[in-house]
Amino acid sequence: MAEHDTNAPPLFELGDVSPAPPTAPAIWTLCDREARATVNGLGLPYGRKSRKITPPRVEFSRRDYLRGVIDADGSVGHTGQGLPFVSLTTASAPVGGTSAGTPRR
Repeated sequence: MAEHDTNAPPLFELGDVSPAPPTAPAIWTLCDREARATVNGLGLPYGRKSRKITPPRVEFSRRDYLRGVIDADGSVGHTGQGLPFVSLTTASAPVGGTSAGTPRR
């Protein structure tokens, strides 16, 4: 499992980030060409990603990856009957397949 180097310099700096209206999609804009190339080299494709996105091609923490996928495209909660649930919505077969293969505890 790869560990995150907390002493590494950031790839980019976030400027003034204002919250979007609740119904608006999240849009992340990265203008620095070198940072975009680095992120692309790590596996984040250019352009529309909903069907192209795949899990990282390098060693990664499955636990942290799944947490990020659920934070971005899923939800965790309890049903009206008090039963726990995890929900994930994705158009990417590779992301759905990786998440579905995560063992339950």
